[in-house]
Amino acid sequence: STDGNLGIGTPSPLSKLTIETNASGFTSGNEPDGRIIIDIKNTSPSSASQAMLKIAAGNGSNFTLLSHSSPTYTITPDSDNGQLWSTGANGLILRASPKSNSDPDLGSIRFMTGWVNNSTGSLERMKLDNVGNLGIGTSTPKAKVEVANGDVYLNDATKGIILKSPNGNCWRVTVDNSGNLIRTQITCPQ
Repeated sequence: STDGNLGIGTPSPLSKLTIETNASGFTSGNEPDGRIIIDIKNTSPSSASQAMLKIAAGNGSNFTLLSHSSPTYTITPDSDNGQLWSTGANGLILRASPKSNSDPDLGSIRFMTGWVNNSTGSLERMKLDNVGNLGIGTSTPKAKVEVANGDVYLNDATKGIILKSPNGNCWRVTVDNSGNLIRTQITCPQ
């Protein structure tokens, strides 16, 4: 366009690069899925093979990376054949807008794992809803943290649940070898 913007699939790009398509649904066989707008692939067989998208703003050295590691990636053991979203800045912010709405799915962050080849069942394992409640095993948490259909397991016998009493003291609750509750006064976490 005359303002220096590049449009692919559109005659009126509104940004430096605008890519537009009108694809929906799956394709069959080995045909590419038309909903894939940009396909980034690194075919290197190296043990350091990754495909990355880097985003930066301002004149500092901070940036955000979205990357995918190959199955043979050996530099970070838990990154092989996986996706990673990281930042070189002061932290990673995940935000879903709008900030407030009566529908708990609007403005929520949902964590899903697994795979189903149809639209039945849910892959949602954890949800941070739009009012800050965290649900593990439930998509409708009713408290700051709710665990459904499972246990909370602390594998270190010296750790427990810390509760603050009305007078401001903090107590760690653990169990002894007979399962009796033990209350130990501790310094409140800062």
